Amino acid sequence: MKPAAGRASLLGWLDHPGEGGIHAADEADAWVFSSYATLADRVPRAARHLIEGGLQRGDVVTILVRSATDFVVAFFAVLFAGGVPSPSAPPLPLQDRSKYRDRLTGVIRAARPRRIIADEHLLDHAREVLTDLASTATAQALVTTGTPLDGPMAGADLALLQFTSGSSGDPRGIPISVANLESHLGTLARWLDMGPWQLGATWLPLYHDMGLIGSCLLPTVTGMPFHSMRPDQFIRSPRRWLECHGRHGATITAAPTFGLSYTLRRLKPGDLAGMDFSAWQSLVVGAERVDAAVLKSFTEILAPYGFRDSTYRPAYGLAEATLGLTGRVAGQPLPVVKVNRSAFSMGQPVEVLRHADIASCPVDDGTAWMVSCGPPVEGAELRVVDDSGNPLADGVLGEVEARGPSVAARYVGGEGSQSGTRFLEGRLLTGDAGFFVDGELYVVGRIGESIKVRGRHIYAEDLEATAAGELQLSDQRVAAVLGLLEGRAVARLVLAVPWAEGVAAQAVEMMQREVGDYAEVEVTFVASGAIPRTSSGKVRRRELWQLLAEGTLSVRTHRE
Repeated sequence: MKPAAGRASLLGWLDHPGEGGIHAADEADAWVFSSYATLADRVPRAARHLIEGGLQRGDVVTILVRSATDFVVAFFAVLFAGGVPSPSAPPLPLQDRSKYRDRLTGVIRAARPRRIIADEHLLDHAREVLTDLASTATAQALVTTGTPLDGPMAGADLALLQFTSGSSGDPRGIPISVANLESHLGTLARWLDMGPWQLGATWLPLYHDMGLIGSCLLPTVTGMPFHSMRPDQFIRSPRRWLECHGRHGATITAAPTFGLSYTLRRLKPGDLAGMDFSAWQSLVVGAERVDAAVLKSFTEILAPYGFRDSTYRPAYGLAEATLGLTGRVAGQPLPVVKVNRSAFSMGQPVEVLRHADIASCPVDDGTAWMVSCGPPVEGAELRVVDDSGNPLADGVLGEVEARGPSVAARYVGGEGSQSGTRFLEGRLLTGDAGFFVDGELYVVGRIGESIKVRGRHIYAEDLEATAAGELQLSDQRVAAVLGLLEGRAVARLVLAVPWAEGVAAQAVEMMQREVGDYAEVEVTFVASGAIPRTSSGKVRRRELWQLLAEGTLSVRTHRE
């Protein structure tokens, strides 16, 4: 039974859970299955505990739960009880405790929850933060025993309080309405043809847009079974994620480009023996700039085992739009364009040197090809606009602007944030530079993370991609920050590798070639893992800029 037009009911699956469920990865290379019927039985029991604990209609409940099965129960129990779920990130393995508390404090200060549902080992974190904030909220573990509620309580207008990943400032809450979320789930279900006939796989974190909505809520409400790994389990064994497709027959997944490149780096000879990827229908690639070279490499390695490059579904979106704004159609060649990056200038036409598709484009330089993120999804209205908000023609570089039923209306908290993304009179100005070609969007980079050099814009993402390719480094070991310092344009490249004279000279030469003599060039070597990143892997550029300015990060710096 295919998805019907219109919304996807958030709680409808509880009455008709179907035969599917969640296969959660354990710590012994096995999968533990929990049926949707079992989860649907636990939801109203957990909801009763929330009601008996004083939860009222519209109260926010922060969720700090790692396992997919308990997370689903907690999320829908809050909705069932009439509350507003607000997922938050658990600490990463080996993450500094004080930094995690700072992040959690910012989220809870903005969310103002009535209750926190947390894993047992995270309750102390939550209670310490509540004490520091003099909050009257309480923290408890998920409880799913006892008598269930007879039916759902009257719900609030909000379905979700979702927080940004914090790449450009303090975390900001985005209130997602029931209409936003149900409409968007229906749109995504039709775009990806999701339902019980598909099998998903995910390792993305459950608390933020791509992992939360696309890889957890969407499968659940459509009855699609899926395999779920935690991010730390993926880091330990990306091969296990591939096995979901190559051995268990998973047909759909989503991942940022860095996840694909990391998987390739970790593969050993013989790891793919016996796998068959011919059932793999959709690989949604998003959350960061899509790298053509990575897609080419991923195809080359997996193609002998049945993988097809028509499986790629690059997409563009952000939490302020619930999740996705554009996306490619399955089974079609993926278009790419080669552009003259040296001529990038806001409000001016982009010089397209060549059109191709991902299968035929040469990526010897690794950076010149830009990948299409597809046309707008159903209901989304996208334009590229100039500084005054006037629409620009196809092929002209400007800021991406969005409207539509999935677009939120405002922020909560984040007073210290300097993100370029903002709401204005019913429009979402994304802070991303991009252009359309043949009705499909190409995203260049963050407007606030670029410098203008002699009439053209240079973007941090471009410098990172060029450096990673020329220096043959993992993209997770490279970061670039650009900006003005005492009126001077400064371009800084940070490499999380041991200092070496040859690498330093090559990096400086590359940077000078890219930015010319207009900007001061600086290459800094830091310890592995020192580059600050968000929970979704994006560089925290403002934090990195500050650390460099303070001199608290560098191991050695090379300037020209």
